[in-house]
Amino acid sequence: MQPAMTNTGKSTAPAATTGLVPFVVALFFVWGFATVLNDTLIPKLKALFALNYTEVMLTQFCFFIGYFLFSVPAGRMLERLGYMRTIVIGLCVMAAGCLMFSPAAMIGVYPVFLAALFVVAAGITILQVAANPFIAVLGPEETSHSRLNLAQAFNSLGTFVGPWVGASLLLSHQFVAPDPRSLSASALSAIRIREAQSIQFLFVTIAAVLAVLALVFWGKRRAAAAMGQENPAKAAPVWRVVLEHPRLALGVVSIFVYVGAEVSIGSIMTNYLMQASVLGVAAVTAGHLVSLYWG
Repeated sequence: MQPAMTNTGKSTAPAATTGLVPFVVALFFVWGFATVLNDTLIPKLKALFALNYTEVMLTQFCFFIGYFLFSVPAGRMLERLGYMRTIVIGLCVMAAGCLMFSPAAMIGVYPVFLAALFVVAAGITILQVAANPFIAVLGPEETSHSRLNLAQAFNSLGTFVGPWVGASLLLSHQFVAPDPRSLSASALSAIRIREAQSIQFLFVTIAAVLAVLALVFWGKRRAAAAMGQENPAKAAPVWRVVLEHPRLALGVVSIFVYVGAEVSIGSIMTNYLMQASVLGVAAVTAGHLVSLYWG
């Protein structure tokens, strides 16, 4: 639904609706922050479970496959439930994924971490599908692109801050990877569970922040509905739209390739910078440098 139009031809938006802008911008920051935590999680998991690069990059595979699987269902959800309820669901799903890091840390099993990341990605996908068009309608139509760019700037700020915080909390102490060949199964499990506690703390904290945001959006859902900003317009089937516009189809392919390169570089950078032949720095220092890459 488009904002109301004035007699000058310019659209307007009620103050109660535009007051949602800071909270929607906060969503962009949060999912940017959470997404790049994988870059510091990867070296931690690689050492903890003695993984090779193919195995540890399953973290990114399980994370980003969630975008592919949940984007279309999220669009259908948005059409049925509206912006606010969809955002609340996305926040709750993302929080549930963060809370799954607790049992993953308690049992110290790598596939459970992958399952948690998959659920987190499902929540982020739902948020992205809802928040991107929502920020566009929260104010005058002629400035919708400015609001979207502002929100994306805060998303980039989240990707800049995330690796620094993640490195400080996950890689802050020198951790020697356990050798499965020299330890008993029980001793190896105990080490993995102990070291996984730092991962648990970080993601449980994020879950608490997400829960607060979910309560905020749930409390404001009636105001958005009353101002006519709750339900998006019906969309044509996504695949038909893409195929009918070659530039859009090529844009999809371009973004796919670009994001694949961007994410892969950030994911491996910590371990790369730690190599003696490169910089030979400690894990926490390498993790902090990843922030400069994203910045």
